[in-house]
Amino acid sequence: MFIFHHYQSRVVNHFAVLVLLILCLFCQRVVAQDNNYQIKAAYLYQFSNFVKWQVLKDEFVIGIVSDADIIGEFEVIEGKKIKGKPVRFIAIHQLEQLDDCCSLVFVAIDKKAQLHSFLAKLRNKPVLTVLDHQYPKNSNGMIQFVRSGTKLKFTVNNTLAKNHGINFSAFLLQVAKDVY
Repeated sequence: MFIFHHYQSRVVNHFAVLVLLILCLFCQRVVAQDNNYQIKAAYLYQFSNFVKWQVLKDEFVIGIVSDADIIGEFEVIEGKKIKGKPVRFIAIHQLEQLDDCCSLVFVAIDKKAQLHSFLAKLRNKPVLTVLDHQYPKNSNGMIQFVRSGTKLKFTVNNTLAKNHGINFSAFLLQVAKDVY
């Protein structure tokens, strides 16, 4: 029975890697003038399957920090489960909303000063931070979307994640554009 369970676990892991690779290969095209948050939502879902948190709450809360009302774009993964926990989205407009509520925070705000305030609030907390593509490289997010022509890719700050008690799988690190 153990051998079958081990084999089944490996098949599931390989399937998940295949799904992430397909997502990276076929969903890289981004509309040039607009952000495609539905594709980014799919990325967030896949990222979370390749991340290990030390502790997770009863539900998997994804905070969306944005000047625009984009939370509806993330409904594409509503009703799914991450790490066996139901997914819930919340729109975050103020720093106080970040107090121990989220497992993952996606930041897509326009003002760089606000970015630093939100990231400072999450310092030393086991929260995966994913930054949208408009920020300069190395903006202190654990994962950051980057554009390469019309393609959407991502970079990983593995050192920062480990300092927050978050570990990425080798599979996620392999498909990232850059890892530092």
